[in-house]
Amino acid sequence: MADISYGYLEAAENSPQRKEWWLPLASRLVCLSTDVNYALLMVSPQCIAVFRDKSGRYGLFDSHSRSAAGLPQPNGTAVMLTFTNVYDLITHLHNLLQNQGKYARYEFVPVSFKRVSTHNEQPAQSTRATEATATSSPQNDEPQITNPTVQVPQPESAQTYMTMLENTSNSSQDKMASCEHQLETSVNPTTNIRKEQQENIELNNERETARNVCKLNKRRRRKASRQAQKNQRQNVEPKDKSSSDEVAKKTYKKRHEKERYATCHEFRMKKLQTLKTQYALNCHYHKQKLLSNKNYYANPQIQGVKKAHKVKKYQSDPHFQQKKRDYIIRRYSTDPDFQTRQKKYVVQKYNTDASFKTKQKQYLVQRYNMDTDFQSRQKQYLVQRYNMDTDFQSRQKKYMNRRYKTDADFRSRMKKYMGQKYREDHVRERKRAYIRTKYASDPNYRHKQKKSIHARYHNDSQFRLHHIQRCAQYQRHKMATTASFAIYKKLCAQRIKKKYRRLLTQFQQGPQSEAQPQLVVNSVMQAATLAFRETIQLGPTHVCTVCHRTLFPIQVKHRKRSKYVT
Repeated sequence: MADISYGYLEAAENSPQRKEWWLPLASRLVCLSTDVNYALLMVSPQCIAVFRDKSGRYGLFDSHSRSAAGLPQPNGTAVMLTFTNVYDLITHLHNLLQNQGKYARYEFVPVSFKRVSTHNEQPAQSTRATEATATSSPQNDEPQITNPTVQVPQPESAQTYMTMLENTSNSSQDKMASCEHQLETSVNPTTNIRKEQQENIELNNERETARNVCKLNKRRRRKASRQAQKNQRQNVEPKDKSSSDEVAKKTYKKRHEKERYATCHEFRMKKLQTLKTQYALNCHYHKQKLLSNKNYYANPQIQGVKKAHKVKKYQSDPHFQQKKRDYIIRRYSTDPDFQTRQKKYVVQKYNTDASFKTKQKQYLVQRYNMDTDFQSRQKQYLVQRYNMDTDFQSRQKKYMNRRYKTDADFRSRMKKYMGQKYREDHVRERKRAYIRTKYASDPNYRHKQKKSIHARYHNDSQFRLHHIQRCAQYQRHKMATTASFAIYKKLCAQRIKKKYRRLLTQFQQGPQSEAQPQLVVNSVMQAATLAFRETIQLGPTHVCTVCHRTLFPIQVKHRKRSKYVT
């Protein structure tokens, strides 16, 4: 394991002498599954640490500027990635180093760690981290690496916690010195000896805790550091004016940041961008947020407390109120699932909460009267739903009929509205076509309409006069526009004229018997006959509007409209 291995990233060596030990990177990394746990992979000018932990996972630590996925990024950070399979690690390294080419040369340097004891504890045999034998060195507190010798710095959280424990240890040593001083002047030396033994035990426990912290992983070291800081804050109370001033300054700073966040748009955007970046790049912060959300949905008590806080803030903070409204509107427009859930919630609350139902009605009426855009959208939505939803159509008809019968104001408004709409040509034609269709297809409606027209004709003089005028106008229009009716009129006139001509011919040319008396034609009769012929020479050109009989012009009278229309 002390030897440094070489090879190409993806290409194999062709020479037989170097083929067995000059391996591609994929073949070399398989040794992590057998005899190597830690190694340094150097591909000029980069150096990456690869490892296999005790749980069998594979991973790498890359100190260069990388994104959260471990790929190059200008403003990135150092990353540590873990994989469940060695081939996933190989694929990631190929993607990371693909710009180097297949024949890029790498160096594979296996390393091992040695367990090192502290100054105050006696050298003892430690467990092996790898196949190399671990030794103890009282001269150096830092962990050491063999093949080659590399120093690994302690994490910042561990250093912080060690510093706190050293301060605690110093305070304990001061206590021991005071105990020794008391031992010289004490009357009862047995009690002082017991106190000294107890303090020595506490000091050894603190040192053991410091050693155990170094063995923990990064997340647990940070947790232990936070816990120690919390205990220290609880134990140390502000004793003088300076500590009280610091607390007041921190409180003022927090309040000032809140006010600035609420009023300054640039500061708020900068803060939000910082949080987003931290959420994307800081895995620990990301996990903390996910755990917080998980605890929120798992604990009803936490849900109630947070909801009450948000309701109180929504009622008192106008900025938060507007922000929440904008967020709901934006999410309602973009998220179909949220839209469906929101609709179900509002419908359920509308059906169960009477006060919410009343407020919603008042709000909709007020907005409908004030907002023209909302008014047009609502009309369009109702028309579209009325045409497509049969259940809504039937409910709307029942509601309109019931309201028309019970509400006098609504009935008068509807009559006025329908009168105005009926004056429009397309509405009038559509209404007439609907009535004709219903009259022809519905026997009950036809019988009801006949009965209504008959009763109005006999009881309402104004309607009767209007009906007569309408019938006459319709007859004239039909005579002027309908070709079949004009042909029928001419046929009737020709038939009557032919009848009179035939009778006159038979009378003039027929054989006269001796018994029949001879017609005596005098000048008076001849003048009457000529006058009659002049009268009927155009034929019966007038038609009765009631019985549709054909009449001569002398048989009808000219109607003067001024005498009939009031």
